[in-house]
Amino acid sequence: MKIVNKLDHLTSKLSELKPASSAESSSSEKKFNQLLSSTVATNYTDDGGAIKVALSENAKLANIVPSWVNPDFDYDPQNPRKPNKRELMEALCGKSLEDLYADPNDNWHKISDEASEMLYGVVGSNEDTRDWLSIMASEDIIKKAREETRAMYEPEVDIQSNFDEHNVLTEQIAIIKDSKGQTLRSLSNNITATEETLVNFGVTSE
Repeated sequence: MKIVNKLDHLTSKLSELKPASSAESSSSEKKFNQLLSSTVATNYTDDGGAIKVALSENAKLANIVPSWVNPDFDYDPQNPRKPNKRELMEALCGKSLEDLYADPNDNWHKISDEASEMLYGVVGSNEDTRDWLSIMASEDIIKKAREETRAMYEPEVDIQSNFDEHNVLTEQIAIIKDSKGQTLRSLSNNITATEETLVNFGVTSE
């Protein structure tokens, strides 16, 4: 009821400011502006605390859709999503997917593989908690994505020992684990592939 009473009070006060003559117009206008500014700047809360009007907070709720979002796909600014593969590929190469496929000099297979690994490969069945708004706003999307992946997992390289039914060691393989000890990926014997996997998971020498 405080809001209703406040508005009634404002209405009565504004009515009092109706100029009786042109000479009073300037003074009344000044009072009107002061009263209006004072009222608008106030944050209201009703008796139950359920209604709150905060202009500074409302300003943060602007419906801004990032430039990388393809208009053919839904995007809710209040519930941001990560890009799909098409959107990420276009952001990585700086051109539409149609133009990428049409240019024989473009290695779209490489870009496609990078996008897939970045979006899904390093995530697997885990929840993706990376800050994709920051990633897509970065000047170096791949580098930023790897940094976010490292922050998400805090990865470590370890050796996994496998034993047979007689408890005899049969093999040892290198793996990447997260900070909780969960195995994220087994590392290949191929040096090039292993280096790429380590980089994609954000593993550093430390």
